[in-house]
Amino acid sequence: MHDKVPKRRVSKWFLIVLSPVLIIAGLVFLVLLLPFYLMFRAAYWVVLRAWFELTLGFSGRRILLVYSSSPNWQEHIESYWLPRLEPHVIVVNWSERSTWGHWAPLPVRLFRFYAGEHDFNPMVVLFPRARRARVLRLLRAFRDFKHGKPTRLDEAERQVFEFRETLGSRGA
Repeated sequence: MHDKVPKRRVSKWFLIVLSPVLIIAGLVFLVLLLPFYLMFRAAYWVVLRAWFELTLGFSGRRILLVYSSSPNWQEHIESYWLPRLEPHVIVVNWSERSTWGHWAPLPVRLFRFYAGEHDFNPMVVLFPRARRARVLRLLRAFRDFKHGKPTRLDEAERQVFEFRETLGSRGA
């Protein structure tokens, strides 16, 4: 007597028939839903930007600064950047993300929208009035700076501080 349990096999014809059907169904699903996703994302951007302009932008706060409590940049940002960017800066601390929750405040929503999936900490988002926001990803700049190559960080700082100067003392 054999105590072997027979292995279940998926027959080849099943895979040959089912695979193309699943691929076609997936493509149809993607083609039908992609326009809705893109329209939703565009509508979300419009609402988010309008919310920003009516609240933070109206008060002159047009620089979103995202950073964490990393020894690679925290001291530099807090001692050199923040004093120069006040009162136009909105700070989001990535190290506090566990407290954000799903119904996060506007600065966190802006961060999530503009962050993407790579090099988002630290980063700066500049919001010129009536123009597209500009995202500056600073991870590589700080990494280079740490290794004695300040060029990228110097360029990013130049852009941020020049933008800050365009805001004047009260806002854009």
